[in-house]
Amino acid sequence: MPTYLYHCPHCGSETEEYNSISERHTHAPVCCDAQMGIRPQASYGFVAGRWDAYKCVATGQVISSKRQRAEVLGRAGLVDADWAVGSHVEREKKRVAPLKALEAEYHKATPAEAATLAPAIPA
Repeated sequence: MPTYLYHCPHCGSETEEYNSISERHTHAPVCCDAQMGIRPQASYGFVAGRWDAYKCVATGQVISSKRQRAEVLGRAGLVDADWAVGSHVEREKKRVAPLKALEAEYHKATPAEAATLAPAIPA
């Protein structure tokens, strides 16, 4: 479920909430006796691709999910080269660092400055 940043136009408070895409407006949090509005923010997640089941060469077991793959590899004493200890975390930090900096600049900006920055922040 996506995270949305909500902003109160009356008092300026902000909060992040998990809501489904179809309920992002109808289930917005309430502040100052009114529903809060959605504020644009950079996205830091990734969408997992399709996973096809396969037979593990080391164990002969059918693998049908990434979690199962990690468990089987761990029991066999093997390491998935693409997801070696911490490598995916470091790659993700490097990928989102520019977005976080841009988002921080957006939140500190005046409304006129924010209008020029908003198109650069992915929805």
